[in-house]
Amino acid sequence: MIAVARSISHGEAYSEYAERKDKAIFVGADNMITNTDLIFNDKDQIEELWEEFEDAKLDYVRKGKDVDRDAIAIEFSPTTNESEGWTREQWFAKAKELLEEMDKRQLEHPKWDNKKKDWVHDANGKRKMFPIPQTKLSQSRWMTMLHRDSKSGIWHLHILISRFNNDNELNCDTDIAKRAAQAAEEMNRKYGYPSAMEIHDKHVQEIQNLLNDILFDMDDDNIDVDEVQRRVKEATYTDYKGNIQHYDMKYQKDDNDNVKGYIIMRGNSKFTGKELGFRLANIEDEQKTIIKDAIYDSLREMKTSVFSWSEFGEVMEFNHNCLVTPKFDSNGNVVNYTITRGKKKYNPSEIGAHVTAKKLPEEWKKEKTKQRERSKQSISNDKPSATRPSRWSKEGKALREREAAQRVQKERSFVPKAEPTQGQKDRQETITFAKDSIRSWLHTPSQNIDNRIKEVVGNGAAAHCIEHGNSPFIAVNLGAAVQELTEELNLNSHQVSQLMDAAAGALVDMVIPPNVPVSGGGGGNNDLPKQKDDWWDKWKNAFANKLASSRKKNNKPHR
Repeated sequence: MIAVARSISHGEAYSEYAERKDKAIFVGADNMITNTDLIFNDKDQIEELWEEFEDAKLDYVRKGKDVDRDAIAIEFSPTTNESEGWTREQWFAKAKELLEEMDKRQLEHPKWDNKKKDWVHDANGKRKMFPIPQTKLSQSRWMTMLHRDSKSGIWHLHILISRFNNDNELNCDTDIAKRAAQAAEEMNRKYGYPSAMEIHDKHVQEIQNLLNDILFDMDDDNIDVDEVQRRVKEATYTDYKGNIQHYDMKYQKDDNDNVKGYIIMRGNSKFTGKELGFRLANIEDEQKTIIKDAIYDSLREMKTSVFSWSEFGEVMEFNHNCLVTPKFDSNGNVVNYTITRGKKKYNPSEIGAHVTAKKLPEEWKKEKTKQRERSKQSISNDKPSATRPSRWSKEGKALREREAAQRVQKERSFVPKAEPTQGQKDRQETITFAKDSIRSWLHTPSQNIDNRIKEVVGNGAAAHCIEHGNSPFIAVNLGAAVQELTEELNLNSHQVSQLMDAAAGALVDMVIPPNVPVSGGGGGNNDLPKQKDDWWDKWKNAFANKLASSRKKNNKPHR
């Protein structure tokens, strides 16, 4: 059961009653002079109750203390299961119990200083909390009517209470909505009913599972929002009456045709995309996020002691399948660059202000500082060599000019490395896809490893093993590869365990081909590139056999 309260004017309360007069059922009233027994047979008698509401504030009016919001309106809604079979007397008893629980609430609230035009603060600079006067709603004039919602069909009570109690005191309406919510929660605990938050969380999990099933069949980089909407509307749930109902979904797009928000309706309950934890974006948004992650991964992976555009381009290309094309000014300095991923080219300004050509070296410094802090290594100050000439001497100036010319030459000579083999390309794409998939998995609400992620992690770990000259057919090698793939993601122990299990599970029941080495390859072996490609072919064949066998066993087609 839930309760929603607000303070309103007597006239507004009367208008609300007049609108629902023929549909509402009078349940009862308390602390009235009028004989309310007559009202059960003649609704026009309720006019006398409204007159008593008006009379309750006469003393305040005479003293010049008129109150605009002189009534409190409460909507009290138990679920159908909770209120099933309640008589009129039981509805009235529950209304009275709610008011008594509200009167018990002891709340605090900050105080506004009109002179200083600011909140009152304590010695620590925090807003000082002051006790709020307790209410006497159960000792005030109040009446209640039963009403059935036209859409949901749920019975609920409308309780109207005078702000003026029997002692001619004004009931404080500060945080009145909070009082009502807490009182309803206390009644839920008393009778063993689930709280409104528990019901809400249950429905959130229900819709999250639905979205997870729908998005599982879609390409992560190209979510068809119209298809998601169609399948959500086709999905059903069981309402409080046991009837089968359909969800509803609405979404909005910005001027660039990107989905900026959506809601899913479960009956009268509304759930936003932010609340559900699923972001429905078009392929452009997802690509930009992937590229931004690749940029920062590359900054962390660079090994030079100073920022180098040439190394940045190499790391981006061979570790993340992103081609960096720098643009130089007349002095040989990089003033802009573009990133090509797949068939699409992006400017850094589209990715974010912090990754422009001017800001990128600064971001590299920040990332390196973070790395040093994480590894708890002392930062040593670079000192000039004893043999290096003075900066301002003739020899020092000449040396600096030669070094500047060498840097310009190095930047201008930046060209991609020799064309990699097809096996290398496959492995780099597999590693990149694995990293992207793991990042996407971390943003899912449930974070449970499904079969698709298991395949991706297994393949990515194997590709990473081979690139470092290690056999992928050893579980410990796969585990080490998973750690290196995710070292910058700050995973918790449960997430690490899931990914490790997924990688190790790639070997379970796998038919390992003959002549597969069981130890790492030698880094100096001239045949190592070919040996890596052979390992990769054997892994893919063995893995394909395993998946085919598994899917045949489960009789489940693979997309």
